[in-house]
Amino acid sequence: MMLSKYKHENLNSLLHFCIEGDEMILVYEYASRGSLDRYLTDASTLTWIRRLKICVGAARGLHFLHDPEETQQRVLHRDIKNANILLDENWTAKVSDFGLSKVGPANQVHTYLVFPWCWHTWVL
Repeated sequence: MMLSKYKHENLNSLLHFCIEGDEMILVYEYASRGSLDRYLTDASTLTWIRRLKICVGAARGLHFLHDPEETQQRVLHRDIKNANILLDENWTAKVSDFGLSKVGPANQVHTYLVFPWCWHTWVL
């Protein structure tokens, strides 16, 4: 349900889903260029201007998820890496893979997230 609620140019949107018996299928927006990690070592394809635009696009997608004005909730992705940034035909960055995401309330100035496997508490 969470994936279908958030629509933004820099998020890889869930388009459809199907549950039939034991089979479950999620259909996402197609990102024709695949993930960012395929291009990071190729300076001829990924110029510094293009890299900057991809970074700004991913940041805009994350800002949309973190900004309660937009979503009425705060969504913490928790797995940002170059393999989870997809690129469309125009090299537009699309944040994807929300499997580890956590949703928090939007009516608090700070949200606390405690990681049980370590002693850190992060104030967001």
